[in-house]
Amino acid sequence: MKRSPIVDSLQTVFEGCCYELFSSYQCEVTLVPYIEIDYIIDQFENDYSAVIDLGSDDIELFSVLQMPLSVLAMTYPVPDVLTLTDEALEDWISELSTQLIGRLKNQLLKHDCNLKLGLPETYYEKDIDDILPENSGRFTLYFDIDGEICGCTLSVEIFNENMEFSVEENNMDLMDEGELELF
Repeated sequence: MKRSPIVDSLQTVFEGCCYELFSSYQCEVTLVPYIEIDYIIDQFENDYSAVIDLGSDDIELFSVLQMPLSVLAMTYPVPDVLTLTDEALEDWISELSTQLIGRLKNQLLKHDCNLKLGLPETYYEKDIDDILPENSGRFTLYFDIDGEICGCTLSVEIFNENMEFSVEENNMDLMDEGELELF
């Protein structure tokens, strides 16, 4: 997939959503420079991953969150992390993935892009190439979260090159996180 203004905008929005997510858990967040990425990629062999999709007839996005046990435990909402089970960690990375894609969905509404949210799936020790669609374009951002490395990948498949996507944000009011609107 060639880089387009849509993909460039998606990367910018996705990066902001990742910062927001990790910062909301009082973590110190730093984007890892691209020059250090080759070293980092080997670190994800024993990590948890969660993938969730967001799409329409025009575009399909898959977000993959890869996190080591230490970051999952650090962000877990219950202080007694010594008793965490594998199931609890899988639930937690699914929750974090859902929060990330929810933030992305809300931000994309500002770009006139209304997408439907899928359900998260979790993996352990799974290669990202086995998770994402084979022919999708993707980019991965690596973050240093309080000294630990996490990967955030967004896979993009554009089915309609003429889809409506405002590169500039519109000024619509979005609901606050967790707010529910009944009609």
